[in-house]
Amino acid sequence: MAGVQANSVSLEKWCRLRGNLLFYFKTSDQFSEPQGCIVLEKYRCVKQGDLKEYDGYVFYLEFEDGLRQRFATNTEQERLEWMQAIGLAGYDVKRAQLKYLREQIDKKRGMIHDVDVDMLRLQTGKEIELNEVPICESAISCDNLLCDGNGKPPNPSVVVQVTSNNRAASGWVKYGRTEVIERSSNPQFICTITFRTGDGLNAKSQIRFTAYDVREKVTQTAVPIGWAEVALGVITDTSRLRIPLRTQSPCGGNAGFITIATCAPDLEKKTSRSPAKAGLDQQQQHQHQQAIGHRRSQSLPPKLGVKLFIPPPSKLALVFTNPNIHTYRLHSGLGGDISVQEIMLESQLC
Repeated sequence: MAGVQANSVSLEKWCRLRGNLLFYFKTSDQFSEPQGCIVLEKYRCVKQGDLKEYDGYVFYLEFEDGLRQRFATNTEQERLEWMQAIGLAGYDVKRAQLKYLREQIDKKRGMIHDVDVDMLRLQTGKEIELNEVPICESAISCDNLLCDGNGKPPNPSVVVQVTSNNRAASGWVKYGRTEVIERSSNPQFICTITFRTGDGLNAKSQIRFTAYDVREKVTQTAVPIGWAEVALGVITDTSRLRIPLRTQSPCGGNAGFITIATCAPDLEKKTSRSPAKAGLDQQQQHQHQQAIGHRRSQSLPPKLGVKLFIPPPSKLALVFTNPNIHTYRLHSGLGGDISVQEIMLESQLC
């Protein structure tokens, strides 16, 4: 396919489509090295005539930012096939196909089972609001988890499910999970769960915590250890909640305990202060440190807060979309924990 224009001259290149990436190679040889890549997002594939031009059967890629790329194929059938393949390569088309396949699976089942919150957001067309203040953030730990028949401690991981008011989901929705800690009956997980109002959660929403023994990480083969249910309102009202885990057996024996340490948003924290006030606070803090003889580096404060810090409003949503947020909480000896927020986004400028 002749596709890459340079100074209004068509050059014959070998092209290869992978997902929404259209690679073009240095020459018409399929074994030559790739020369560049065109990201197929926010575009449309059009043709202006059915007649053959001097270099073949022509069609165009027109992008929303005004860029236009001309392509030509050897035959009309090749043009039709390329236009169909490129037209279906966009991310929005893939999301629509995924939604359709998911709906077909749910229709075969007769109801929705174990829906993932990411899939629920995809079905409803909702995204995480970057500037939304969450209800709370919970760190999870377990103790006295049951060992297997040989007395070996499990490889625990906790899956969190919620009940949602969204009509697109019935039953439990998988809301998040922790990492896997190998060979521990008393794990302390660093992955935290952030509960958001935008996902249809409120104080009456039921939260289910299920601890699993992960036997194989790659295939996520796991055996349930125990589970516990509690209302979100109870979690938000209690900074540290320890509840028993019940086994899946009919008798409902004790499988250990789960502790939920919750941090509420620090809405009273001011992001800016006057220079005079800030200077006075720093001077008082320095005098206090000298009085108690405490020495430490300036990279961290002498004491961390126990509330959930809310970053200032961001304008990332103007140029990025489809955010995926993960939160972590690391233990420290400063009277609080170190909170980490990881944000992955897709650019709208491609």
